[in-house]
Amino acid sequence: MLGAQNLLYLNRIFYYKSASGSDRMQFLFESNLKEIKAGVLFVGLSKEQVKKQKKGVLSEVLAIAEKTDDFKGEKAQGSLIVLPKGFKAKKVSLIGLGEEKEITKEDIRKTAGSLVKAAKAKKIEDIAFVFYSNIKESDWVEAVSETSIMADYSFSKYKSAPEKPQEKETKIKKVFFGAKKSNELDKLVKEKEIIAENVNLVRDFVNENAKDKNPALFAKKTKEICVKAKIKCSVIDAKQLEKMGANLILAVGMGAKEKPNIVVLEYNGTGKKEKPIVLVGKGITFDSGGINLKPTGYIESMKQDMAGAATVLGIMKTAKELKLKKNLVGLMALAENAIGSNSFKPGDVFKGLNGKTVEIGNTDAEGRLVLADTIAFGVKKFKPKLLIDYATLTGLAMHITGGYAACFLTNKDELYKKMFDAGNEVFERVWQLPLYKEFSEDMKGEISDLKNASKNKFGGTSSAAAFLKEFIGETDWIHLDIAPTAFHDDKESEYCPKGGTGFGVRLTIEYLKK
Repeated sequence: MLGAQNLLYLNRIFYYKSASGSDRMQFLFESNLKEIKAGVLFVGLSKEQVKKQKKGVLSEVLAIAEKTDDFKGEKAQGSLIVLPKGFKAKKVSLIGLGEEKEITKEDIRKTAGSLVKAAKAKKIEDIAFVFYSNIKESDWVEAVSETSIMADYSFSKYKSAPEKPQEKETKIKKVFFGAKKSNELDKLVKEKEIIAENVNLVRDFVNENAKDKNPALFAKKTKEICVKAKIKCSVIDAKQLEKMGANLILAVGMGAKEKPNIVVLEYNGTGKKEKPIVLVGKGITFDSGGINLKPTGYIESMKQDMAGAATVLGIMKTAKELKLKKNLVGLMALAENAIGSNSFKPGDVFKGLNGKTVEIGNTDAEGRLVLADTIAFGVKKFKPKLLIDYATLTGLAMHITGGYAACFLTNKDELYKKMFDAGNEVFERVWQLPLYKEFSEDMKGEISDLKNASKNKFGGTSSAAAFLKEFIGETDWIHLDIAPTAFHDDKESEYCPKGGTGFGVRLTIEYLKK
């Protein structure tokens, strides 16, 4: 089992199956800390709360910790495991959180993620959490519930089974909250459980072999998921794209065996015929760079270039399961940028779905081409009140944010603050870049209306967005370049391993809720 998902393989086709019963991580509440039956009870304490809790249920534990390890609740102070007298938990571990004025909800997430990993390393399956600090109870319960599922995730399906049973990876089965159960907390936990499981679904897709998620297979797997989730799903195949005049996305897939398609997901959460929000995801299932071949050091991780499309699927599934009162349309632009005798070439000119012609300056600037036709289709077909696209579009975006935020560009600056605030709330941060008219000037062609690569060597993230702007018309539009955040092959965080991160699901759901 991968996180809370089970991906079964039949004839190279995997499909999503929701976990159930004992496979799913259980969340339980118990306000009496002494009654919690877990392998370890993790107690997070601010410096201020160390003093306050000395007269409560933790008095003996704190006395031992203070005497043996001078525990004062300093930030990142090593946890001290003590044998608890009168506690049903096998061990109690105290974790210092530091001064309350400096503690944030993200600190709780990171602490919980680290502790989940520590428990797994010690082969502990049942764990419990309680936090005493300035962070209110509902916030730390929320942080722990989503983080436990995300930190428990691993993509290990291609590893050989361990020879010894004790070497098998431990999965967390139960998570206790040291809090009194209420309808509010129970609802909050269930919501975060749904979101975190779909984050892990996106991670699974991103981490999967390129050969097992080519455009045809990706579309098939998506339809299978949508049938189970009861989401309306249809596929626009290559023949239909040709009739529509979507020649830009078709050009990208000319060298591949499996031709491009656009997967259309629809969710009506209001029950009314109001204009939807359209979500568009770049789905290059493998990006070789085409004739402008990517060099060693860059090409190895290009199976992840479909993260935007997977993100759209994750958002749509989450919205349906949470019953968000929004009308949403998801468009997954799927193509493989392969090299073959029929590959599109630098210097070729193609006409897009909106009638504009594009000269190919670089075949490795293919993502903007598949997005251009898909955006134009979304605007024409669904007349959205807002369109948001998600794309691992430019490597230059990584140099701008260092991997710590996605790049945000828009044709309406007033759209930024709500997305910025949502990103800070869930710690999937965005940072706005300019979209000056000069960038649009850089994308004009000499023998065509546009060209897909600017001769300006600088500002590539903005010029890529300026190209997309030519296909959005007057529709309100947010472009998220998630190249810095969708895939990490050189680092991991407390609740996200190396590989696919699932970035964008939590961000967008928070944005849509607010």
